[in-house]
Amino acid sequence: MAGRKEARIFASIWRDKTFLERSAREQRMYLFLLSQPDLSFCGVISLRMRRWARSAVDLTAAQVQEDLEGLAKTGPTGEAEEEGKRPLIVVDEDTEEVLLRSFIRRDRVWKSPNLLKSAREAATLVESPKILAELLAELHRLPVAESNSSEARQVLRAFITDIEARLGVERGTPPKGSSAPKPNPSEAECLG
Repeated sequence: MAGRKEARIFASIWRDKTFLERSAREQRMYLFLLSQPDLSFCGVISLRMRRWARSAVDLTAAQVQEDLEGLAKTGPTGEAEEEGKRPLIVVDEDTEEVLLRSFIRRDRVWKSPNLLKSAREAATLVESPKILAELLAELHRLPVAESNSSEARQVLRAFITDIEARLGVERGTPPKGSSAPKPNPSEAECLG
């Protein structure tokens, strides 16, 4: 399978408080992850710290890990409930997977039935229950009322059902360990 050839980065990212609270290195790491050709359509990429460290002459694997840890925090203090902030990424070191949490929403994957089918298929390869739980929470946050595609809504329902079945959760119940889904975010929201 050929990888992605482009990354969608909105200019509004530079007004997003969650993104602006990150260090320059963390911001670079987020943009780096977002632009990787092997980032799946469900927003998951394999964790490859040593490989990623080779992307700049002065970057080390330890710095990559530090940057990932910073992006996985919910805010400057790391408090989970701090103003309802959510982490930019979710890392599962056991399964060596990273989720760019808002990718399906921000890249507008959910608006295209074919891209959403690709995301659903890619999610079948995700091993991390932690990442699947957060992905499910993100799917519940999608502003489906804004979709003009009944096919996209149908694929989304099946996608949610797939993940709920894999996690063993009841339909419509936020999975244990995930953040509670936020109803239909506005387009003004950048990464949150």
